[in-house]
Amino acid sequence: MENPESPQLTVVPAALSPDYAGKLGRLTREYARLTARCAGLPSLLGGGFLLLVALLEGVGHGRDFRLLGGFAPLPLRWAVLVATLPALWFWARHELGRWACARLGLVEEVPAASDRLRERLRLGVGRFLLPMLCLAGLIPLLKHPMSAKPLRVILLILLALGLHWAFPHLKQRFDRLVCILLTLAPAFLLSGLQMAAGDTLVAYPLIGIAAIFLGYKDFAGFRRVRRELTALEAIG
Repeated sequence: MENPESPQLTVVPAALSPDYAGKLGRLTREYARLTARCAGLPSLLGGGFLLLVALLEGVGHGRDFRLLGGFAPLPLRWAVLVATLPALWFWARHELGRWACARLGLVEEVPAASDRLRERLRLGVGRFLLPMLCLAGLIPLLKHPMSAKPLRVILLILLALGLHWAFPHLKQRFDRLVCILLTLAPAFLLSGLQMAAGDTLVAYPLIGIAAIFLGYKDFAGFRRVRRELTALEAIG
């Protein structure tokens, strides 16, 4: 007859070796960092879109391109095409994030408590000040005669609302920078303002190239970390 008060046997798994545990911890931290960046793919795509913004503005203005910028309405077809890029990038970023976590799941980084105040300030700027800057494009848009003015007004308001909604969902600094640049450019172009040559010919291409470089670096690192984690999983 069994004694109900007799101690139960507990099977304790063997302890992980220090080398295995250390490597697993390092890879897990790298995996968390890289999955938060969606394996660098949004940076690759965003960099390409920034280059496309510069190309579309240059082609759209053609011979009327002004080195110092100013009021020079971009043809509607080019302005509308540029205005679709932020929504397309944000949707693609969501899908790429799901792909990055499909094999090994999501590991989230825990932000430091000291960063919370700074994060609130960033959110305030991204959710309110920058959308207001987009809406400032309504001033020249309503003041000067322009083709398809109602459509331009609607798109500009949607861009401001989109930035207000999307900014809290972006945790990476470079993602936020890409989102801001992709939103401000069409807001200016829809309002009839031409960006200066320092933006169209220098800043946007340079930032786009930097985004592509960093995105490729993160993607290569993500593939390496995922291979090593899969190998450790097989050993364990």
